[in-house]
Amino acid sequence: RTFYIGVIVAIIVSMLPGIFLYRSIYLRQKKFQDQLVDVLVLIRGAVQAGFSLLQALDVVVKEMPNPAQEEFGRLQREVQLGIPFSQSLENLAERMESDDLNMVVTAIIINSQVGGNLSQMLTAVTETIRNRVALFGEVRALTSYARYTSYLLSFMPFITALIVVLLSPGYFSSVGDSPITRMLFILAFAGILIGNIWMRQLAKIKI
Repeated sequence: RTFYIGVIVAIIVSMLPGIFLYRSIYLRQKKFQDQLVDVLVLIRGAVQAGFSLLQALDVVVKEMPNPAQEEFGRLQREVQLGIPFSQSLENLAERMESDDLNMVVTAIIINSQVGGNLSQMLTAVTETIRNRVALFGEVRALTSYARYTSYLLSFMPFITALIVVLLSPGYFSSVGDSPITRMLFILAFAGILIGNIWMRQLAKIKI
């Protein structure tokens, strides 16, 4: 019995660092995405006031909280070290993995190559992103049922087991006596975990 418990604990512990790291990266990228419209408004205002694009980014670094402040500060340091501005923008987009930021970066690079009114371009991109954010909010509301269902189905076996234990404390007393039963419990736990991840991926909409 101790061996199988150890296997389960080892599997869970080995997965936790990756889960926490993925979660931290996801939350940071999401927070940056939430700041993107405000960043574009600041840049557009600075450009309209006569600042260059690099000077406008300096305004972002001074006015915006993290992670936008840190990421655009890193972009400035890359440019100061001699990395081309377009490459620094692409590096930022790659780190944040945001479709909206990719659109902004592409628009800025094209504008720098062919010319045009940067302020009008930023205005158009900002409005497009606002519309995308509103659409994404509607999609999340429509898929909320599927997300909550995944949580319910994942916790239901544990809730059922708890109720059974409360009603009949000795019901699971002989579970650990059979290797087959212990293996079935391990497979059931793994199935619940995989099913939860699969259902959440099905309900995850990216626009």
